[in-house]
Amino acid sequence: MAARQLFDEFVSGGEFFILQVIDEQREEGLYLDFKRGAEVGGKQDAGKCTSDDRSNLARVISGFANSDGGVAVWGVDRREGRGDSPSVAQSAMPIHNVQRFQNDLLSETSKVTSGTVGVEHKIIRCQDNPDNGYVITYVPKAEGPPVMALCKDMNCYWFRSGDSFRRMEPFMVADRFSRRPQPKLQLVTEHMLNDSDRRSPNGWWKYAIDVSVVNAGIGSALYTSIGIGIQSPSWITTVNFNVNQDLRLQRSHRRFPPIVTFDPKDIDREFLVSAFCESVAGQALHPDCALYIGRLKFGPHPEWQTDPTVCEITYELHCEGFSVRDEKEVKTSEFDYP
Repeated sequence: MAARQLFDEFVSGGEFFILQVIDEQREEGLYLDFKRGAEVGGKQDAGKCTSDDRSNLARVISGFANSDGGVAVWGVDRREGRGDSPSVAQSAMPIHNVQRFQNDLLSETSKVTSGTVGVEHKIIRCQDNPDNGYVITYVPKAEGPPVMALCKDMNCYWFRSGDSFRRMEPFMVADRFSRRPQPKLQLVTEHMLNDSDRRSPNGWWKYAIDVSVVNAGIGSALYTSIGIGIQSPSWITTVNFNVNQDLRLQRSHRRFPPIVTFDPKDIDREFLVSAFCESVAGQALHPDCALYIGRLKFGPHPEWQTDPTVCEITYELHCEGFSVRDEKEVKTSEFDYP
């Protein structure tokens, strides 16, 4: 996530952000690397990837993919670190004919490494001369086997260590190959409005949220468990959580006790409603599959003239080899009639 956020920061900030990074002498680190790029002579060669660029690209993709992902900025010179001092951005060196350079990077990406998915190259053009500019390369973390660099007698595996790339030791490569593909759980919500002012057995409701968990990874999720709670905004007067009956409700969980109906007398507790559910033993959530958790129904008093804008959900998702804790903000403007 840190690498993706850094990439988005460079892309949205444009040339101004790059020059600011240089002015601040931003340090290279686990997620950031600076490259000069396309140092060739003559206008006809402007922007053409050199053999050194291809080697650097192979090292960048392999090293970041075998670590936690990262970003390379092409067109920025760096000052090499000495001793305990890290390498830092030193000066801007915009690439001439940056469009050609990006095209070369796109073409070489699949050639210089083994099995990479999700690598992106974005152009940042100079305001005073749009033909010149920088390229920002994003490399996501590899979820499967390690990624090998295949360039210029460089048939080896790299990883990121501090502000540099290092060759992976044989035992590190063996460990990566022995790992099974990892799952990646995500909370998904679908939003609906009540189509009438009818009352449910537990009171009036206007909004409904169907909650599911999706496996966005490449490995199957085993022993999936989900904790979910809706925060206590003052505007809510009715809450009901209909939990999928095929799931096991954990009744002794401290953070997410099984509270499926809200009583206004309990407004001071952390969650209005909450639950901690577990999948049936032996049930696997395979890649690109979803597990339905249940439906949250809530609403303000029907006599209120205005509705709130957001509802906050706190959740935990766990399975063998993966765990995440986060919050999700649901805007009432996103709701629509079924």
